[in-house]
Amino acid sequence: MTRRVVGRALGYLLLAAASCWAAVASAELARLSPVLWPLVLPWLAATGLPAAAGAVAAPALLRAAESH
Repeated sequence: MTRRVVGRALGYLLLAAASCWAAVASAELARLSPVLWPLVLPWLAATGLPAAAGAVAAPALLRAAESH
């Protein structure tokens, strides 16, 4: 029971964090001139990889919590 609750909470937290990252990244790119995008790409890559991993892991955790 506790494992299911923790898995669901962690899944929702990862999903929310990945969604927030996508919203912030989108807003940042919208404010910048396309000429400056290459300067921001390292930041997007460094922060985007963990966010993408969280976005992939979140549904897996939620499915695992549902199946138990």
